[in-house]
Amino acid sequence: MRTVQGSLQHIDFIAEAILNAERSGAEKSFYELVFGFSEDETLELIRKMLVENIPGSEFHTESYQLIELDGEIVGGCAAWIENQDGLSSNSIRANLLAYTLGAAQLLAQRDAVNALNEIDIERTTGTLQIEAVYLRDIYRGKGVIRKAFEACLNQHESFINEIQIQSVLENHSSARAFEKAGFTRSEEKTSTNPKLKEVFLGTGKVLWTKQIG
Repeated sequence: MRTVQGSLQHIDFIAEAILNAERSGAEKSFYELVFGFSEDETLELIRKMLVENIPGSEFHTESYQLIELDGEIVGGCAAWIENQDGLSSNSIRANLLAYTLGAAQLLAQRDAVNALNEIDIERTTGTLQIEAVYLRDIYRGKGVIRKAFEACLNQHESFINEIQIQSVLENHSSARAFEKAGFTRSEEKTSTNPKLKEVFLGTGKVLWTKQIG
């Protein structure tokens, strides 16, 4: 088992990781629910966003620490320092979607986008953000994600004193894992917007925080 820094040559695996992390165990991601895309169309959309390779979000291939096992990339996660270059990760994602899809397609889904914005949690400037945590099922129980997580911490060790990660409110297995790893709930956002039920797999999001040192 060895750690590999992500690059554009890993774009297919990273797109797979983003899609499955967005699904969070559900059948479809918000990309599929909001825009009506098939899995292949969603993966192509994510690849187009990744090709722009803008630092500061999960759509930057070099943000990833990937784990290679028996010559195959099997898991990993993304990490970045929030707002390090003066632009939040939420803004980067929104700009990438607008650029890739076009303003007209986003405008056509404004009700869904507005519903998702109601549960959007602002990330804290200067904190280490962990996203797109993903492991192919057959490799569970081998310490792969722990190895990727440690590599992310080591990469940014000199810049951070706080880590943040987000989860779906109803994802209780993630909550247990984060609590076991020393994270605490620092913020929660919910919405009763009926449109949210059509495009999101829960009623809200949780921001988890862990102090370092």
